[in-house]
Amino acid sequence: MRTIVETLRARAARSAIGPPAHRARVAAVASILVFAAIWGRQLDKPLKLDDVDHYGIAAAIAETGRPVYYRGEEAPELNGALHPPLHDHLLAGWFRLFGTGVPQAMSFAAFSVLLHGLATLLIFRTLLPNETLSRIGAWFWPLFLLTPYTLQMASMVDIDSSIYGPMIALLLWSVVRLSWRAGAVRTDAPAEWEHWLVALLVALCLWTKLTTIWLALLFLPALMLCRMRPAIALVRSAAAIAGGVLLFFASFELACAAWGLDPDTTFQFVRMNAAAGPGVEAAIQTAKAMSLHLLRWTGLLPWLAACTVLLGASWVAWRRRRAEPTPDREIALLLLLALGTTVYYCATRHTFGNAPYKYAFTYFGILTVPLAMLASLPRRAASDAASSPAASRSASLLLPAAALAAGLAVGASVVRDEVVQNGWTRTTVALLWLPALAGAAVAGFALGRGAGRGRAIAVLRLALLAHVGVQLGIALHQSSLETSTTYDYGQRGLVATASFLRSRTRPDDRIASMKDLGLVAGRRYYETYGALYGGSAETERLIGRLGSGEVRYAVFTEQIGQDQLVVRPELRDWLDQNARLVASFGNYRVYEPRRPPAAGTAARSPG
Repeated sequence: MRTIVETLRARAARSAIGPPAHRARVAAVASILVFAAIWGRQLDKPLKLDDVDHYGIAAAIAETGRPVYYRGEEAPELNGALHPPLHDHLLAGWFRLFGTGVPQAMSFAAFSVLLHGLATLLIFRTLLPNETLSRIGAWFWPLFLLTPYTLQMASMVDIDSSIYGPMIALLLWSVVRLSWRAGAVRTDAPAEWEHWLVALLVALCLWTKLTTIWLALLFLPALMLCRMRPAIALVRSAAAIAGGVLLFFASFELACAAWGLDPDTTFQFVRMNAAAGPGVEAAIQTAKAMSLHLLRWTGLLPWLAACTVLLGASWVAWRRRRAEPTPDREIALLLLLALGTTVYYCATRHTFGNAPYKYAFTYFGILTVPLAMLASLPRRAASDAASSPAASRSASLLLPAAALAAGLAVGASVVRDEVVQNGWTRTTVALLWLPALAGAAVAGFALGRGAGRGRAIAVLRLALLAHVGVQLGIALHQSSLETSTTYDYGQRGLVATASFLRSRTRPDDRIASMKDLGLVAGRRYYETYGALYGGSAETERLIGRLGSGEVRYAVFTEQIGQDQLVVRPELRDWLDQNARLVASFGNYRVYEPRRPPAAGTAARSPG
C-alpha cells in the first residue's frame, strides 16, 4: 500500500488542472469570502449562556484591567478566572481596538477560526512538500470553513471555539518543526530557542485552558521520538513540558497577585469538573449519544477520512520504520491525538440543547486535512489530459459544478436543520451519509493502482463536492433563522422578552432570569439556574425574593431552554399560586409576582 503522502509528492507536479499554488489561493480566498458572508448574516443574534460570561469578563478587563465582572446580584464582583483568562484578555484587547459589543465579540471568534485553519496548515507545511501542501490547501479551506459546524462555532464567544484550537496547533507545530522542514528531515540540530518555543507555547496553552492541553502533552515525547534518539527525546520533551508548566504557574500566581485575586479559584474549578466525570457505563452511553450528535453537525466524511488516513499512515510507518523516513508516523500521531481527544470529550461532556459540540472543535482542523489529502490524490498525468477530447475536458468542469450545486440544493431545501432538530430520519441519513458511502466505496481504488484509479478519484471528488454542497446548504439555512443556532438550538423569544422587560422596568429594578437574558435586557438580575438545579435552599431563597417584591419579573422557558419550570415542580406551583403570566414570547414566559401589602397596612374585616 503506497502512502498518501508519497502519492501526492510523486504526482503533484504533473497535475492537469493548473498550478496548485494558484488553485489553493483562489480556493482559500473564495472560501473565506463565502464564510464571511454567511457568518455576517448572524451578527444580529444575541449571545447565549456561557458566551455571556466571556463577554462580561472581557468587557471588565477592557475597562478595569481585572477579570472581575457583574454576574448577577448574588455575584456582583465575580472572579472570572475560572479558566486562566488569556482568552478573555485577548478579547479585551480586541474590544479596545474595535469597541465593546456583541458583533465585535463574534468577529473575534470568526478571526480565531481563520487562525485555526492557518495554524493547522502550518503543521502540514512543515511535514509536506510545498507543492503537495498547495494541492491540499485548495480543498482544505472549503472543507473546513463551509460547514455549519465551523460557521456556528465562529459565532460563539468561547475558549474552545476561538483561540484554543490555534494555540494547540501552534504547540504541535513547534514540536514537529524540530525534526521536519517542508517535507524533508532536518539535517541541522534545532537551536536552543526552538526548544524554548515549545515550553512557551505549553505555558500559553495552559494560560488558555487547563484541560485539553494535557492530552496533547502526552504526545509531545512521541512526536520527538520520531526523529531523535530516545534518551534525547525524553529529556527534551520533559524539559519543555516542565518548563512550560513552571512558567505558567509562576506567571499566573504573579498575575493573580497583581489583580488581587485568589489563584486557587481556577484550580478548584478544574478539580470540580474532573471529579464530576461519569463512571465507565455512563461514559459509554454518553459517548454513543454525543458521537451521533457530532455527526449531525459535521457529516460522516471527515471522520471516515481521518480513520482511513490514520490506518494507512500507520501501516506505512510500520513497514518503513527502518527505511528512509517519511512523515507518515507524525501524521498518524496527530490524527490519533485528534480522534482520541474527540472520543474522550464525547464520553465525558454533554452539549447544551443541540448546540454544536464545542469541546471537539479544537482538533477539527487537523481532522479536516485527511479529507483534503484524499481529494488531492492526482488523477492523471498532464500528457493524458492534453490528449483527451474537448468534451471530456468540459465534463471535468461541469460534473464538479453539478455535484456542488446538487448538494447545495439538497442541503438548503431538504436537509436544512432537520437532522439537528429531530435526529436521524431515513431521509437525512441517506442524504448526509450517501457522499461518505460513495467515497468509501471507491477509496480502495483511489489509493491503489490500475485502470480504474482515475475514475475512482473522480467519483471521490464528486462525493466530496456533494458533501461540501450539503454542508453549505445547511449553513445557509441556519444563517437565515431568527432562532438560536448555537446553545439551545431553535429557541425563540429572547430578544422580544428582553425588549418587553426594558419597556416595563427601570434600570434599578431587578428581574429573575438566566444570565443571557439579564445581559440582553440590561437589567440587574438574580440568576434562576441555581434555584432550578441546586438544592431546595436555593429554591426557597428565590421564592423569598419573589414573594417580598424584590423581583419585578421572573422569566422561565418552556420546551427549549435550560430554565424550564418542569425541572423544579415546587417553584412552578408557587408561581401558579402567587404570580401571573403577563407575557409569552416564543419559548419564554414572563411572570409578575403579586406584590405584598405595603408596610404598615393590614387587611381589616368589614364592620
